[in-house]
Amino acid sequence: MKRAGTSRGALPGTGGARLRLPALLRTLAALCLPTLLALAGTTPRKVLVGINRDYPPYEYLDTRGHPAGYDVDLLRALAEVEGLDLEFRADTWDGTLQAFRAGRLDMLAGMLHSQAREAFADFSTPHLVVHYSIFVRRGDARVRGEADLAGLHTLVERGSQMDDHLRATGLGPFLVPVDSEPEALRRLAAGQGDAAVAPQLEGLVLAKQDHLGIQSVGGPVFTRQLCFATRKGDAELLFRLNTGLAILNQTGRYAELYQGWFGHLEPDPREGLALTRRALAILGLVAAALVLVALWNRSLRRQVAQATARLHQANREIRDREAFLDTVVENLPVAVFGKDPRRNYAFTLWNARSEQIFGLPKAEVMGRTDQDFFPRAQADGFRAKDEEVIRAGRILEIPEERITSRSLGEIVLHTRKVPLFDETGTPILILGISEDITDQRAMEEALRQAQKLESLGVLAGGIAHDFNNLLTAILGNLGLAGLHAPEGHPAVPFLRNAEATALRAAELTRQMLAYSGKGVFEVRPVDLNRAAGEMASLLKVSISKKAALRFRFAEGLPAIEADPAQLQQVVMNLVTNASEAIGEGDGEILLATGMEELDAAQVAALHPGSPIPPGRYVFLKVEDSGAGMAPEVLSRIFDPFFTTKFTGRGLGLSAMLGILRAHHAGIGIRSEPGRGTEFRLFFPASPAGAARAEHQAGPAVPLRERGTILLADDEPEVRASTAAMLRGAGFEVLEAADGQEACEICQREGDRIRAVLMDLTMPRMDGRSAAREILAADPRVRIILTSGFPVDSDVRTPADPQLAGFLRKPYQMKDLLAALQRALEST
Repeated sequence: MKRAGTSRGALPGTGGARLRLPALLRTLAALCLPTLLALAGTTPRKVLVGINRDYPPYEYLDTRGHPAGYDVDLLRALAEVEGLDLEFRADTWDGTLQAFRAGRLDMLAGMLHSQAREAFADFSTPHLVVHYSIFVRRGDARVRGEADLAGLHTLVERGSQMDDHLRATGLGPFLVPVDSEPEALRRLAAGQGDAAVAPQLEGLVLAKQDHLGIQSVGGPVFTRQLCFATRKGDAELLFRLNTGLAILNQTGRYAELYQGWFGHLEPDPREGLALTRRALAILGLVAAALVLVALWNRSLRRQVAQATARLHQANREIRDREAFLDTVVENLPVAVFGKDPRRNYAFTLWNARSEQIFGLPKAEVMGRTDQDFFPRAQADGFRAKDEEVIRAGRILEIPEERITSRSLGEIVLHTRKVPLFDETGTPILILGISEDITDQRAMEEALRQAQKLESLGVLAGGIAHDFNNLLTAILGNLGLAGLHAPEGHPAVPFLRNAEATALRAAELTRQMLAYSGKGVFEVRPVDLNRAAGEMASLLKVSISKKAALRFRFAEGLPAIEADPAQLQQVVMNLVTNASEAIGEGDGEILLATGMEELDAAQVAALHPGSPIPPGRYVFLKVEDSGAGMAPEVLSRIFDPFFTTKFTGRGLGLSAMLGILRAHHAGIGIRSEPGRGTEFRLFFPASPAGAARAEHQAGPAVPLRERGTILLADDEPEVRASTAAMLRGAGFEVLEAADGQEACEICQREGDRIRAVLMDLTMPRMDGRSAAREILAADPRVRIILTSGFPVDSDVRTPADPQLAGFLRKPYQMKDLLAALQRALEST
């Protein structure tokens, strides 16, 4: 019977160069130990393991509902040596696979390896080989191979690799999918199908155990390696599984488990020997002398055969262990390399991670030196470190070294090197381990930048609060002056001019908050030409003095729905990137706008990170005459933390892409090395029509309501100007300098107060606390909160219907009166 596995009780081996020096392996463990301890931690790791509830003898639920099977026992033994805390969760294969792919499981106890599955899982060293065979009822001679299944109802486990394989060969119309392979075999025995395809070992066990009356026909039709499977990228768990398998294999525990589950299925050679001995006994009655001689010769041959078998078995075990250790080294998540000092430091070891990090294939590296691949300065630096580690005779730590990788460009490595000597003290190998810490350094830099931006945000918020309070007083006094100036008075144009300038100052404050990450974003119709044009001065001082900035704006463009601060942030980022692309030489940056009708083909050619439908779009173009980008760089510019420099500034293209998605905008990019770069952003045209001015200073609308208003603000200038505006509109005004005083006035004045206009940030008691206390005493009071700080959306649009609204500082008289009108009409 064909076994599910390789040599008796040994793990399936893999190819590759073998490491035969025990000293080399001990040194490798010493080098890896700091990295592996950091990965593994010091406490048992909790691991959620998915198993197939009906896949005997590999994994199943026993009669008591407990996990059982070869895979389960092997994993439990591995957990003991690796310190893993396992929790098994059983389901059908289809359900288990879906839970694993959805991230609800850390690993699968057994999954057949395939290239397609490598897209969502990492596989351990294989611990078994599974052969699939065709099963039919005894006496059925219709099937001898896979080709005979055409037209027959063939039972197969739903969602399994065998299911995919048979469908790929054109047998899909004849397949009968079921929940498990044991179900397929039992239904075949019950006459509910013509054939079934299942693991040979599983079928033989079930047929013998349940007396099913089925048999396998032909040879194996499908063979796969059975492995543990971890979630993609979980290098720590994968490494611990591979290490545990190595320990079980070397201690003999793996062989014990294998024999315990599968040894009874192999034919016992002693049965044939007993028959032979009985035959010889009968012949001995006839020719005893000849039998004695024959038995003596047979005994000698048996002893020779047994000794030879033991020798072969020992050789196989040595090869298996070497192959397993080769596999461990080959699959480590760090680059492992070796150099021979006796051969001018030529490379003699180069694992798969080394190929990925350095971009150099193993076949090209072996037998050659650093001088063959790296710039001279880098190669000389590597040689100096190699000589230093030999002189020191111990591990050498290189915390950070920057190199140029053929595949990844400029990267940062953390490297450890150690020398190995023979018994005479001659150096025979320099073993090195390098870990790519480029992303770690980039994240550390990003964290520093984020902390700087956070500090800027705190500072900007404080400045904005005080500045907005000043602007509130200025706008209030300008509004009052305009109210008392008769139409046609010479001062009216100047007052409106001053009011528009104050509004522009308020907009600049919002831009500062947005750039620092503290702004509150509000989407409204925006004139793209105006938004970009207003940044001209800021852009010119933000770019290189050798870069000429030109503008080309199309007339009569429709408005777009956007947040002006975010839009100007995107423009700033693209223009500063264009300036950096030009570098220290002379160059030109073009900022242009226009309108374009995009069809399906044009939309498909845009970047897929921010998809848009065909239609009419207003576009913004930023074009530079800089160095341009190669295709491999262009494909990664929107990756988080990606940069062609070790330091950077600005918004970052990945964040810009998020802003474009939020605005339902698309982006097209054209770039070639030496020919510059063009970014073209496409914003949906607003149905509001042509863009209009965003701030219109004008007279306040007369109020239809009157009564007493409580005004609470800790800034005397704001209280004075706002109180004057309210009195000018016909209200009686009570003033409070903080939240505590506002509560006391409300308790004292009672029903007189129709509405409260209250600042959020005040001493003694803030606006939120005061509002809660006032509403608890009298729910009829209408409260409008106001602030010069950026605030959350739950304050600007209160979920509590008792809060009448939010008024952002600075505000004009018409905004104040409109807010009061809405509040009083809602009573």
